[in-house]
Amino acid sequence: FVILALIWTGSKNLSILISFLVAYPILHISTVSGLKSTASKLLEMAQVFRVPFHKKIFYLYRPALSPYLISACKSALGMAFKSGIAAPDFSIGANLYEAKIYLDTASLFAWTLSIILIASCFEKILLRLMTAAGGKGNTVHEKQ
Repeated sequence: FVILALIWTGSKNLSILISFLVAYPILHISTVSGLKSTASKLLEMAQVFRVPFHKKIFYLYRPALSPYLISACKSALGMAFKSGIAAPDFSIGANLYEAKIYLDTASLFAWTLSIILIASCFEKILLRLMTAAGGKGNTVHEKQ
């Protein structure tokens, strides 16, 4: 599959495509589960009182979806980063691979440490942004 993807997208976009294909199923399943977890009684109440769609999204769906999406992002970000790091052209993954081939232990250790630090920082920044945007999941649903 990677060879076909390389032909279709070229080497510059391959890591983006592979990362997307790894992360998408995790995010999709969690999003659908989060949307289904929205309390039906609250949706019924919103329908009775003719709450506009954008307010339903913000006040009903967003709080229900937030914990699912944050959990999915914790899994998907790590997997997408690990799969995208092995890009063939001028990347950290290429340098890591070269160090592994030539048995350059010091470089291999340095590149591995760099990958771990970058992935950790990237994940923490995105999760903080998501938590700030979506709240911590303290919703009406948890109080019922």
